[in-house]
Amino acid sequence: MDTVVKVILGCFIFVMLTDCEKIRNQQEDNLPSGSSVECIIYNVTSLNCSWYPAMTECQSTLGFWQMGQVKECPVYLKDNRRGRNKCHFQSISIIRDVQFTVQINVSVSLLPNLSFSQMFEPYEIEKLNPPLDFRYSLKKESFSLFWKPPPTKDPIMKNCFVYQLIIKGMDSKHKENITLNEKTSYTTETDITKRYAFKLRVRGTKDCGFGNIWSEWTEETYEGTGKYSDVLIFTSLATLTLILTLILLYVFKRYKLIDKIFPAIPHPKEKMAEWFLNFGKGERDYCQRLQVPVEVI
Repeated sequence: MDTVVKVILGCFIFVMLTDCEKIRNQQEDNLPSGSSVECIIYNVTSLNCSWYPAMTECQSTLGFWQMGQVKECPVYLKDNRRGRNKCHFQSISIIRDVQFTVQINVSVSLLPNLSFSQMFEPYEIEKLNPPLDFRYSLKKESFSLFWKPPPTKDPIMKNCFVYQLIIKGMDSKHKENITLNEKTSYTTETDITKRYAFKLRVRGTKDCGFGNIWSEWTEETYEGTGKYSDVLIFTSLATLTLILTLILLYVFKRYKLIDKIFPAIPHPKEKMAEWFLNFGKGERDYCQRLQVPVEVI
């Protein structure tokens, strides 16, 4: 009897250990690694980092280290759509020409605590803000676009920026995709009767240590529907009105329609004199007819 109990207990322990080993192996396979960490600097002073997988049984913490500055992540988020954990620093001082380290500590049941770290070059992961003060100046047959470099934490030379400009015809399929190195202006010919939309974005060059991350686009700027189009419409309407007026004057004169529509009114004085003259003549004739001859005795 004791032997049977020992066999059953041994089988139970073996099954439990086997299941635990399977769970352990599955958890080890699903644990995050250093290569899964992604970080991006944006809005000059903000930092976002993410890693996967976002396991419910895992508790993760993130720490930032650079030149003796140590910061623990203030805000943790979960990206359920991508299955990633996220950390957000709203404002953090990052020295751009010095690497920083992100360390993640993970605690999970049935496993010892795990930690891994990854180093980043700040410029390589920085997403610049859009260019500033994007505006245009319109001339007779051309327009010029102007802008200023994006804001940065440290002064950066103009040749460290690459700009992408999109010019799109609103009334046609015309579209220009222009890449400009270093320049902060662009001039091209235009047709004032057509509508255009412009937008601009920027990234840093690899020669200056930047990665290949483009900024967001500026808000679209529109041209071609302003006062120049209104002047053209007004001029066309004025010309058409003048032509129609000349045609009507010719027709009225040719067929004397003015005399027929608006006949001449006789002069009042002449009409009254004629009436009084006729009235006096009639009275005299009447009086003569009433005269009775007188017999002379």
